[in-house]
Amino acid sequence: MRLLCWLAVLLGSLVVAMPAMADPPRKVLLLYQGPDGHPPQTHEYELGMKLLHKMLEKVPDLETTLVKADEPWKDGPELLAKADGAVLFLSEGAAWLNRDKDRLKAFQELAKRKGGLVVLHWAMGTKDAANIQ
Repeated sequence: MRLLCWLAVLLGSLVVAMPAMADPPRKVLLLYQGPDGHPPQTHEYELGMKLLHKMLEKVPDLETTLVKADEPWKDGPELLAKADGAVLFLSEGAAWLNRDKDRLKAFQELAKRKGGLVVLHWAMGTKDAANIQ
């Protein structure tokens, strides 16, 4: 939980440091998955993201959307197209990204727009090296 608190402070600082013009609020997706087979209370993706969401609600000029990204996540590419950044807290994220070509393309487009990406825990991990590219 300490990591989530520091992440909230970091994201909040970045938003506050941005020029305070009449720009629309930055939109950040908070993506999590359901339980991944680990013992209860060990990999609490949903509870961790709900806590982060609650902390970030207090940050001015930041709009966060909490999204469960379990399969099939068909609305994901559309949500990412509207986001300025995403925070992933899920299991084996590199495999999750590569599991759907539209999802991978949406994250590549986010990167082209210079969107932000934060990965927590094993949200960029993988067991299969083919997912690393």
